[in-house]
Amino acid sequence: MPDRAATFATAGERPWKSVLYERILQAAGRTGNGVSLVFCTDAPASGHHAPDIDNLCEPVLSVLVNAKGWCGGRRSLIRWLAAHKFYTRSASVLGCHIRVFDCNPPLLPDFTGPILYRACGVLPQGKGEADAIHWVKGNPEVAPVAPGKRLAVHVEFGGDTVNLGDVATGRVKSLIDCLWPVLGGTRRAPADWRIDFLQLEKGVAGLGVSGVRVTVRRIEAPSGTP
Repeated sequence: MPDRAATFATAGERPWKSVLYERILQAAGRTGNGVSLVFCTDAPASGHHAPDIDNLCEPVLSVLVNAKGWCGGRRSLIRWLAAHKFYTRSASVLGCHIRVFDCNPPLLPDFTGPILYRACGVLPQGKGEADAIHWVKGNPEVAPVAPGKRLAVHVEFGGDTVNLGDVATGRVKSLIDCLWPVLGGTRRAPADWRIDFLQLEKGVAGLGVSGVRVTVRRIEAPSGTP
């Protein structure tokens, strides 16, 4: 879907959603439980003005699910979400490639490299941001990833009640923000713009209903056009 993708809560969100509404087909009885989004953007690749991948997802899911009825018309019915962000100088490929699936989550793509950080356990809930950050820091492998590296983040929830589609303001967003000890930045300004690939899953076997596993990998290939 060509055009310039915009992030949540910016001036470009409304015209971008108008484009999406015009070009996304109505579900018309079709459903799906997984969503793949591939963004091609000419925005800055790093720093304060670089788009966060979760904020890129929000306008698309708003139209795809809430307006057009895919995934049962409810974001809470999304079982997995995979989003990939590319940078390009070619205006002809700007936009977002959207696919809806009714299948198990895909394997991580070939470009994901070695594990830089992994945390597994019960993430504190209802105790504030400080407890979640303490949980992240408490894992023995935690260390800030070297500057300049592009990252892939894989978040798996054992339970099936978390709303994966609420990526801009919900539990997923809070967890990603609490990864700043790994991603870099600060508590109030995490460097989550470094995430070029994000995969979210729920109902993952072996984690327990309250368990979560977070894996951060280095992206081996440079982020370019697909």
